[in-house]
Amino acid sequence: MLGQLRNNCQALRLGDIQFFESSDHRLGYSRTYQGKTYRIYVNNNADPWDISAGQVLFGHNIHTLAPDWLTLAPMGFCIVEA
Repeated sequence: MLGQLRNNCQALRLGDIQFFESSDHRLGYSRTYQGKTYRIYVNNNADPWDISAGQVLFGHNIHTLAPDWLTLAPMGFCIVEA
C-alpha cells in the first residue's frame, strides 16, 4: 500500500521537503509538488501527539479526535493530504 501511494503521488517522490517538527522523538515534514502538499508525521515518543490533519491517506496507531484533529499513539505515523 505504501509503495503504491508513493508511486501514485508525485509529491511523495519529487516534492520539496520542509521539516516543521523534529524534537522529542517526533518528526513532521511536508512534501509539495505541483500544488499538492502532503504532511508526514512520525511519533516515536512514549506520549500521544495531537495533530491537525487533512485527509488521511495512510497510517498506523491513529485515533480521530475531531474531523480536523488526530492523535498519533506512540509508534504511530500517518500521511495526510493537506
